[in-house]
Amino acid sequence: MAVCFLENKVSLKIVSTHRIMKYIYILFLSLLTWVASAQNTVGIFSNTPESLDGYTLFTPSQSPITYLIDNCGERVHSWESQYRPAFSVYLLEDGKLLRTTRIVEGTAISGGIEILDWDSNVIWEYNPEAEGLGRRHHDVEILPNGNILMIVRDLKSSDDLAAVGSPLTLNNLRSEKIIEIQPDLVNGGATVVWEWVVWDHLVQEDEPSASTFGVLAENPGKININHNPSGDPDWLHMNSVDYHPELDQILLSVRNFNEIWIIDHSTTTAEAATSTGGNSGKGGELLYRWGNPLVYGRGTSDDRKLYGQHDATWITDDPENIGKIILYNNRVQDDIGLYSEIGQFEPPVDMDGTYTLSPTEAFMPAGFDWTYSEGSSGDFFSHVISGTQRLKNGNTLICEGTSGHFFEVNQAGDIVWDYVNPDVGGNMMPQGDLVTGNDVFRCTRLTSDYPGLAGRDLTPQGILEDANNYDCTIYDTTSSNFDIEISEVFISPNPAQDFINLSDFSLTGNHQFEVFNSVGQSLLAGELTTSFINIENLPSGLFIISIKSDQMITHTGKFLKQ
Repeated sequence: MAVCFLENKVSLKIVSTHRIMKYIYILFLSLLTWVASAQNTVGIFSNTPESLDGYTLFTPSQSPITYLIDNCGERVHSWESQYRPAFSVYLLEDGKLLRTTRIVEGTAISGGIEILDWDSNVIWEYNPEAEGLGRRHHDVEILPNGNILMIVRDLKSSDDLAAVGSPLTLNNLRSEKIIEIQPDLVNGGATVVWEWVVWDHLVQEDEPSASTFGVLAENPGKININHNPSGDPDWLHMNSVDYHPELDQILLSVRNFNEIWIIDHSTTTAEAATSTGGNSGKGGELLYRWGNPLVYGRGTSDDRKLYGQHDATWITDDPENIGKIILYNNRVQDDIGLYSEIGQFEPPVDMDGTYTLSPTEAFMPAGFDWTYSEGSSGDFFSHVISGTQRLKNGNTLICEGTSGHFFEVNQAGDIVWDYVNPDVGGNMMPQGDLVTGNDVFRCTRLTSDYPGLAGRDLTPQGILEDANNYDCTIYDTTSSNFDIEISEVFISPNPAQDFINLSDFSLTGNHQFEVFNSVGQSLLAGELTTSFINIENLPSGLFIISIKSDQMITHTGKFLKQ
């Protein structure tokens, strides 16, 4: 039974007879699906009208192939590389595929990166380790200007450790840095244009003679070099990077600290090595951290919320939760055992990107405001890899990584789409066989209006596996609730200064509007009595407007205020 709860929020709804009948119909479809697919072990298991129609992008960890499948599990396109992934993959808005690569050099596996065109031709490839920059791993992030953020290992010796007050005698401590490169798609190679280095922002309470000595609780923007009780060379293990263009901030998942961090990207490289500069005025100090306040001296183990998490991202498409953070919490533990959960929470951030923090307490909030899990039943658990994506209809796409299991849940926690990757090392598992080795780092849902798919042939080419007993139907819907379809509203002028005009919107009926900034704060709201909305009192920036009828969102749109 799925567990889904809201904290500090109460929602009362009147359920119509029509909706009840629809629930019964969907339950009946699910029963038929279960009977028909009883022998299935791979491929599509369920696709309901609740699912966000679109295309799911994924790369099996052991395969050189990247797939794009429709909601019935049929391939609509694929790319083939000479490398397995290491690990993330993105379809860019120009239709090119940005793909991480696993490059074998002697006995080491080095993480490269490549860009493929629609026909799998290599346009550009790069290996930062071969350039002396360190080994790239896990995740990358494309920036609006075409530059790429990468997580790169920063190896430290025992002498390096002693100098910063660590008692460890390791010669291969894996610290981390974030580098931004500017790819040269014409001549090859890349230029490093910015970097942020963990080693520049350390603190510890154990060695008074070291320059890093300080009180943890008084330095929440610094990183405790001695938070490594087991002496693990993989000290931090960052596994995801995300970017917020309006705040110009970077979000990092730091698995072995059981925390997420946010840093300022508006700094110069020189400022990023200090505690001053940038929009925040804090240089490269951590602007925000959450998940395990014990590591910065403002909590105990009982206050911990994150457990080996992956794929922390800002929500950008769900109108009711824009600016919140969602992640895959891998190894939550209760009295019975381990389980995974998806968690969503709202950072305490102002419009200027400043995070609220009391002088003595931990960063808020106190917990998640929405979660999905199956508890310790074992039905939903992946101890490593994995990811999640909040979809624009309010549903959540989940990649249960170690089992190659992708599924989509609605806000109530009901599964509305269900699929298992059949590809193991480029070969398809026979239907009915026990599936192993089909792990996937992450999957992403793209809708038909995604710019990277414009003008592309997306004709279904058949399922990946040999056979499937499920009779699947494609439902053309982008509904965030069962009865009303969300539409994109056309806004002009855009960019705007004093007003916006909803030029294709019908005012028939009662409508309310609400305008949110890029971090999800509501700045303007009211009854929609005319297609013109006065925005002269809004600050400059990117905004999202949501329009409701009978308290249900019917239209959304984005506009830029100059």
